[in-house]
Amino acid sequence: MSVVFRGVAQFGRALPWGGRGRGFESRRSDHLNRPLRFPVRAFFVDFVEETMIRELELVCSECGEKFLPKEKLFYRDDYMANSIRETKLICDKCIAAWNKKWKIKSAVFAEKDCVMTVDLELKDGTKYTKLDCTAIPETEIVVVGEDIPLEAQKKLYKIFAKWDMERKANLLKDCIFKEEFMRTTVTCATYGGEKFKDVAFRVNRKGELETEVAMPDYIKAQVLENFYLYGEQAAMEEGGENKDE
Repeated sequence: MSVVFRGVAQFGRALPWGGRGRGFESRRSDHLNRPLRFPVRAFFVDFVEETMIRELELVCSECGEKFLPKEKLFYRDDYMANSIRETKLICDKCIAAWNKKWKIKSAVFAEKDCVMTVDLELKDGTKYTKLDCTAIPETEIVVVGEDIPLEAQKKLYKIFAKWDMERKANLLKDCIFKEEFMRTTVTCATYGGEKFKDVAFRVNRKGELETEVAMPDYIKAQVLENFYLYGEQAAMEEGGENKDE
């Protein structure tokens, strides 16, 4: 395809008056029979009269064999690939072997400094230690630092959910305070199912929590911590109201 276009003076490139005059009319000649080129995402595209259909042999990036896909075409994500020829395709045979390999025998989760890891053992004896992982409750999967099938991701989430519930069993899920005349009560519940309703309490001179109903020490410690936060929040709100007045 040939396109005729005329060059024009560019904004901000005109010379000052005098010498060669105002010089706003372009002195560039017409260009004929040249392909039109323009940038698209850092590539240059030429409009030329030729077919755009290409042939691509399907070669597995894992085993190196040519293949024909059955129902789906599998490939490995690669942000460095700039064209379809650079895409790392995977044949059905290698996908089947990958699914067969990732049969999880056991998984042990751990969390330190807000970083969660998992130690895995597969049924074929393969072991992975301290793999970074992220649990995604919305889809009920666990993503790890290895390519693993969706079925394995879902099984990992079931193991994670059980572990997460066990480690949070003694943690407070709810903690609500209510203040009445000369009386403060707390209603709370743990992830493990322990519940206390409208339990009166006070903080003694030693800074310890005393309750009218017996509570485990791990719950009393959390109630006391939350009560201090509750008091700070109430003080801030009261200070804000006084400032408005």
